[in-house]
Amino acid sequence: GLSPLAYLGGCLDAEISNRKENEIRRRLQEARFPVAKTLETFDFTALPSLSREKIRTLSEGRAWTERENVLLVGQVGTGKTHIAIALGLEAIKSGARVRFVTAPALIQ
Repeated sequence: GLSPLAYLGGCLDAEISNRKENEIRRRLQEARFPVAKTLETFDFTALPSLSREKIRTLSEGRAWTERENVLLVGQVGTGKTHIAIALGLEAIKSGARVRFVTAPALIQ
């Protein structure tokens, strides 16, 4: 069997993991994403003018660790919402708070 110390360590690890999962779940609800999207599911070949490297750099977190805003601008159907949600998800995984807002909602 496990020593009392090993058992306690396992319990603490499980509690920490559970709290992190709950925090991510709560922040996802607060973000109010309309759908779930990831960078892995974005088709960069459909929009060759979009720099995959710039999006990857954004996904690494400097924008939210330095508390910068990210604004995506472009024609309808170019993937702005997909990228915004995917970046927001990465930010949440890194511990940031995120709020998804469309341009029309922001103006109102």
